[in-house]
Amino acid sequence: MRSSEIQRLLDAVEFAYGPIALYHSDENEEHGTSFLIEGIPASFSVITLEGSLPPDQFDIQVDSQPPGYYIFNPERPLSLDEFLQTIAIFKLPKEQWPGYLRVTGQHPQDILY
Repeated sequence: MRSSEIQRLLDAVEFAYGPIALYHSDENEEHGTSFLIEGIPASFSVITLEGSLPPDQFDIQVDSQPPGYYIFNPERPLSLDEFLQTIAIFKLPKEQWPGYLRVTGQHPQDILY
């Protein structure tokens, strides 16, 4: 069964961006999930490090779709609000993604989180 933190995150993502499709994940994972959002060429993986992160903190990774590249992997956990803002970037057409995400998959700490 999903932890309340993971369920809260999924509910917020679906409220903001529409239905998700689980991706290499299932509903029985307690402290993590991975999913796709229609229209976004990326998969989103979220974990709470087995519940060891403080409330409202998530370790995330964004991978390309089709798979092959890590697109975004912040150096620190993100809050739910920060994660929702991150998804908004990937909702834009790839051509409008910040160049460091579009070309290198990297991000300078002084621009995002």
